Amino acid sequence: MRLKLPITRLLKAQRRWEKTLRTVTATSRKLITKPRKTRPKKSKLIEVSAFGSNPGNLRMLTYGYRQLN
Repeated sequence: MRLKLPITRLLKAQRRWEKTLRTVTATSRKLITKPRKTRPKKSKLIEVSAFGSNPGNLRMLTYGYRQLN
C-alpha cells in the first residue's frame, strides 16, 4: 500500500486533531457543568387594586411601570 503523504505528516495531523478535540471537550464540559450567573428577573406585572366595581372578585394585572405621568 502506498500513501500519498509521509507518515510524519499524518502523525502530526493526528496530534493536532487530538489536541483540538481535548480543547473542545474541556470547553464544552465547562459550559455544561457551570450554570450561568444570572439575576432573577423581576416581574413586570403589577396588580391594580382599584379598577372599579369587582363583583366577580377578579384581579387586574398591568404590564409595565407603576405610574405613567
